[in-house]
Amino acid sequence: MKELAARLKHYRKRKLLTQNQVASSLGYKSFTTIQKWEDGSSEPPLSILYQLCDIYEVSFNVLVNGEAPI
Repeated sequence: MKELAARLKHYRKRKLLTQNQVASSLGYKSFTTIQKWEDGSSEPPLSILYQLCDIYEVSFNVLVNGEAPI
């Protein structure tokens, strides 16, 4: 889970987005959920992972499986 959390944070920062911006893009009211995903205390649902791939402009395999270096 920690590897996914690290990739979520890395790709968000690479796009120069804040946790609030990502939360807003996904329809969440605050950044708290994004923060939990990035600290590894929870994981996003599959449907949200696909949305994050679109936002971060990376493939699902890269984001979830780490198939490319970060």
